[in-house]
Amino acid sequence: MASQCSLSTLFPLQSQLECDLDEATTEDKEQLVHQYLKKLDDGEDMKTPDFHPGLEWLNTEGPLSLNKELAGKVVLLDFFTYCCINCMHILPDLHQLEKRHSVKDGLVIVGVHSAKFPNEKVLDNIRRAVLRYNICHPVVNDSEASLWHELEVSCWPTLVLLGPR
Repeated sequence: MASQCSLSTLFPLQSQLECDLDEATTEDKEQLVHQYLKKLDDGEDMKTPDFHPGLEWLNTEGPLSLNKELAGKVVLLDFFTYCCINCMHILPDLHQLEKRHSVKDGLVIVGVHSAKFPNEKVLDNIRRAVLRYNICHPVVNDSEASLWHELEVSCWPTLVLLGPR
């Protein structure tokens, strides 16, 4: 059975790639990136944990699962909290990305609201922020920061790009 992946699992691989790219010729860089992606794709221990059952969702008809509704898609997880100014500063970039690449193209952005303060855990407060900032993609209220801890996220905002498998 595959173990759960965390961001700290990826850091050594990413650091090695960065060092290799710094020293590589232009023609070798593409090959290095392909080797890195293949290593991640082939990794049996690279299974991303799914959203916990019972979480509250906005902008979707029901709960989403990485293993069901989102399977086969490229998923961008946006770990944010509505009181974080830097989280709000990246929203225009996410809006542009959504305009350029639709769900039909295979890209789904999912906001993972991970509260820092108790008032940020309240769904109505999150809903007001989603409306105020015109966030149209699905948003999950991960009020206990379960996925945040499982992936070992350490700051807001954090973007995690998941491949289709």
